[in-house]
Amino acid sequence: MAVLVMAGNLWALSLYYWRENVWIRSDLRTAAARVASEYQPGDVVVHSSAFSYRPFQFYLSDALPQGLARVSEDQPTLARVIGRGQLADDARRLWLVLWPDFRQPGFHQRVMAWMNTHHRLVQVVHESPQLFVALYERGAGPVMPPSW
Repeated sequence: MAVLVMAGNLWALSLYYWRENVWIRSDLRTAAARVASEYQPGDVVVHSSAFSYRPFQFYLSDALPQGLARVSEDQPTLARVIGRGQLADDARRLWLVLWPDFRQPGFHQRVMAWMNTHHRLVQVVHESPQLFVALYERGAGPVMPPSW
């Protein structure tokens, strides 16, 4: 029985490490690891969608402040980062995570346009058809507009 369990585990690990599997080794996991390695105190991760926020919340834990550009549902776990639907204004650098959201089509493009207009792009960290992650240096204005 132990040999069968060990063989099954080795087979599963071989699928993870040596074969391209977009569901297991997703762009979200890769991008979250990159953000975690380059994160500095005073940084905030800004998500355009809850669909990217949830995996980042898992991969980055609560150690890194994260929030949504627009809160579309009641999320009390974000209360320490978001006050009344807005991101905290004491951030120095902003990690922008854009993920298309069927609930708010095109909203990720509006968030990117806002960021490009009001903050300075430092580097694009990850770019794929579904996910875009970039590092911005904060401008003089608010992190996000007061209302969308």
